[in-house]
Amino acid sequence: MQNNIKRSGPGSKSESLGIQKEMIRKNAPNRRKRVLMNFVGRTQKGLLGTMDVEDRQEVEEHLRVNEITEINDTT
Repeated sequence: MQNNIKRSGPGSKSESLGIQKEMIRKNAPNRRKRVLMNFVGRTQKGLLGTMDVEDRQEVEEHLRVNEITEINDTT
């Protein structure tokens, strides 16, 4: 009979799923804000020519590459 009993104590799958669901619930409002900000950024880029998230990531990548190249050139 004991083999048919589901475990729901510490370390069980149901506990870890509960923790994951709680984390998702807490972070959901932040995701909506990020999506809205990305949309606003893309719209401003189209209308005004300002930098959006993708442009920023591209610039940061170029800066990293330049920094690495600079370090390699000085050694």
